[in-house]
Amino acid sequence: IISQFGVVKGSYESVALPAIKGYSVKCQRAGLPKEVLTVDMEDLQPALEWGEVLVSMRMMPINPADLYTIQTGGVYGNDSSQHVAAFPFCPGHDGVGIVLKNGPGVKDETLREGDWVIPMRANLGTWQSLAVMKEKDLLVVPRECMSLDQLAVVREMITAYRLLEDANLKPGDCVLLNGASGTVGQLVVRLCLLLQLRAVAVVSAP
Repeated sequence: IISQFGVVKGSYESVALPAIKGYSVKCQRAGLPKEVLTVDMEDLQPALEWGEVLVSMRMMPINPADLYTIQTGGVYGNDSSQHVAAFPFCPGHDGVGIVLKNGPGVKDETLREGDWVIPMRANLGTWQSLAVMKEKDLLVVPRECMSLDQLAVVREMITAYRLLEDANLKPGDCVLLNGASGTVGQLVVRLCLLLQLRAVAVVSAP
């Protein structure tokens, strides 16, 4: 019931936050990134409400999905009604952050201060130094799992792996790859090397 309808404000005590500012990239309108993006300093909201956590973003990649969202005006994926941001919005679908403070309703059994987290959904706005996010939108990852820069592109890693794994390939097979200059394409090429597959990578002219 809480997940679906939320909690009435006033029935719990908010967790106060210090009066500090954080850097944030903002997309003012649809267009080319160099024309529509600004970098601003914004005041942190005064308190964490139910289910919110304060996250310090440590690694935020720039992916084709981010550029697509900026150029199309906040749209992500095929279903624009479900994944669209309102102007001005903070871009960034992926990234790795560290939990600085838990708000009310966030249990230590699921999310602790100091945990590494990655986004679970699109348009969370990871291109900022400090972000207030919902606990339900974050996934805790073990620190020993991989480095920060690798975790920042874990979605692309999984995509590249599934592309090869679902094809039932065996060592020596040849993989033809279009658009190999992107993050997923580069990871496919590297995985081919590890899996003893031959890769033919096609890239566009500079």
